[in-house]
Amino acid sequence: MPLEERHIEFSDVETAAALQRYVRKRYAGREAVAIRHVRPASDGGALTGVQATGNQGMERVQLDLSRAELTAALLSWCFSHQIPIPRRAEKRVTYGRTRFTLVLELDAPGPVGADQGAPETG
Repeated sequence: MPLEERHIEFSDVETAAALQRYVRKRYAGREAVAIRHVRPASDGGALTGVQATGNQGMERVQLDLSRAELTAALLSWCFSHQIPIPRRAEKRVTYGRTRFTLVLELDAPGPVGADQGAPETG
């Protein structure tokens, strides 16, 4: 069965904005945090999460977020910008070329009747 793969790339500004919104909603006491920099955290080359740096007033803030939290933040950003995301798609985040990419994988529908086999003759 064919597989469809979609990629949504996020600029540094978009990634920081998505994480800032996520942190403000999920972390009590961090409502005023302003995330400025986001860098990937990896283990042996595989993306494991991100390290976000910003400030909360005069206080410097550094947050370590998991890959699942990063994925949730980017998905939420897509929803808020009316970017359609298939529900049944497998979702993962990668990092390359200095950008975070949300990868969506789903089974592509085959031609109509393809799963019914050849018609009988007779």
